[in-house]
Amino acid sequence: MLAAGTTNNFFGIPGLEKRVFTLKSTPEAIRCRNEVLERLERASLCRNDRLRRRMLTFVVVGGGPTGVEIAGALGEMKRFVIKREYPSINPEEMKVILVEGSERLLGAMSAKSGADALEALGQLMVDVRLGWLLRPRAYLCRRHVGRNGNRDMDGRDNRSAAACCRNRREARPGRALEGRRL
Repeated sequence: MLAAGTTNNFFGIPGLEKRVFTLKSTPEAIRCRNEVLERLERASLCRNDRLRRRMLTFVVVGGGPTGVEIAGALGEMKRFVIKREYPSINPEEMKVILVEGSERLLGAMSAKSGADALEALGQLMVDVRLGWLLRPRAYLCRRHVGRNGNRDMDGRDNRSAAACCRNRREARPGRALEGRRL
């Protein structure tokens, strides 16, 4: 999971700051980039469908400028880079999910900017979920936090595994997302 924006907001969830990558400095950005690339490398070799799915799921929390930019960069990787650099990964396997608690992206900018960003992210195969909130109980569910805290069953860091979110209202017409977990 990537937590982006001008300030870190951990939504009152105890221990969340230890389980996400924040992007407030160059070293944090490099660490995040390295984790994304490592996940792709590991997933390209992994034959366990469950672990592979976890390694190829990236959740960006926050639909402000930084979150939109990060989700777009991951979407570009999914759409244009995966096939060429990781031929054993089908781009459809990689999930990029942008979770925003409000009803639109880029809330500090014009409505047109938010709508344009939503359209561009859709073209990059990013699943944008508006009106979704991160909840402590769901985030800390056993499905995403192994016996060793934030470690996978294989002992590797589990920070980029999908966080569980619950829908406050339907994010897209025709998609019943109420109560679904990522």
